[in-house]
Amino acid sequence: MKKHTMKIISILSIICLVGGMAVFAQEGEKMAENMVAKGKLVSVDAENMSLEIETEDGETIAFAYTESTKVTGAQSVQGLADNEGTWVTIQYTTENSQHTATAIHLNKGKPGQ
Repeated sequence: MKKHTMKIISILSIICLVGGMAVFAQEGEKMAENMVAKGKLVSVDAENMSLEIETEDGETIAFAYTESTKVTGAQSVQGLADNEGTWVTIQYTTENSQHTATAIHLNKGKPGQ
């Protein structure tokens, strides 16, 4: 009887552990959803494939970008460097606290356009 009880407790512990890992995996997937940030383009670092914006409330946010990052309003991400000070809208994902731009739109007018 004692061995049977221990076996049941062990099985239930494994089920709880696996279930808990599934919940964390789902949370990680949620973090990979697209988000949007708007702000003034502060800097572009082509060598490190990164850029920074300053939001309307003064927060500076850093983003990585890749060769597949879509850009509108400029020839390329590197072309954005000529437009520092211009407002941009950035679609991005976040994984392990790293923001990665998936799309960047150069706003030629007021913030948020």
